[in-house]
Amino acid sequence: MAAKKRRRQPVNKKWTAQKKAAMRRQVKEGRATKTELARRHNTTRQNIDRLLGPISKPPADKGLAKASIDHRRQVVWTPERILEKARKWQELYGSLTTTDWNPGYLVKAGYLHLAERYYDFGGPHYGTALKCFGTWPEMLKQAGISPDEAKRSKRRMARTAKPRKSTNSWRGQ
Repeated sequence: MAAKKRRRQPVNKKWTAQKKAAMRRQVKEGRATKTELARRHNTTRQNIDRLLGPISKPPADKGLAKASIDHRRQVVWTPERILEKARKWQELYGSLTTTDWNPGYLVKAGYLHLAERYYDFGGPHYGTALKCFGTWPEMLKQAGISPDEAKRSKRRMARTAKPRKSTNSWRGQ
């Protein structure tokens, strides 16, 4: 049995620039998807793609507050600014580990409150500090921070961890 060929629907030429702009806004603000727009206007998703073009959306919220999502502003991090931020972090929070400045890891590991703290602080990323100083201990040394303080922070993170359910049914847990 031969598969039925679907005829491509033509793009609606009657859509004005204002109509297209309104549709783009709906998709960008998350009020509608391109698939929903295609159903609503009785056309295909491909036609909507062709009509609206690529639409950049804001980054997905992974449990962080909406106010902390705008962290992606471009900042030039000089070694002096990084050291200044490291000293300020140490003063505010008492310790500075590699994970404190690695929000991607914090979110994946479930430490959302620590990722929020990083975004609110507005410091450089862990990788930026490594590019400037080569190693984390070198950055700590130049900032005048004892590496022993960082070790205490790992124990603090262990205390704030969420308990995980065991997936090993053979252990009887």
